[in-house]
Amino acid sequence: RLQSVNPLDRPLIAMSRPEQEAVFVRVAEAVEAALSSPAATLWEKIRRRFQEIEAANPVRQGARSGFMDRFIDSMSHDLELTSKNTFLMEELVALGNDSESAPLREILTREISAHREQLKRLRESRKAAEAADMERLRKIISGRPPA
Repeated sequence: RLQSVNPLDRPLIAMSRPEQEAVFVRVAEAVEAALSSPAATLWEKIRRRFQEIEAANPVRQGARSGFMDRFIDSMSHDLELTSKNTFLMEELVALGNDSESAPLREILTREISAHREQLKRLRESRKAAEAADMERLRKIISGRPPA
């Protein structure tokens, strides 16, 4: 969506220097208002808290090959997502139910849904990996070479 602080039929180039300066002041004020809005403040709070949660996670090396390594990585990621989800839920509860907080509730609700979806996919992936590992183990025990 296009947002303009000056009339679209009057580009900056067609304005006098004082008129251009007035437009720049309005732009700066609009940017400042957007950055200090409740939504921007909430996003910054979420970003800082998520960074703290990620920094506290001792296992962030990525994919490794061993069963126990993958299991530990997966559980660690599960814990990280759960911690983020808990933080978002606490923020949602703290907002209350007034009409002014509706946009912020929408942001938090959307983020909570996204983290729940990530957690669901992670758990499904872990379950599939565990089933594949068990199948390989059965083949080894039965004397058949693993695939």
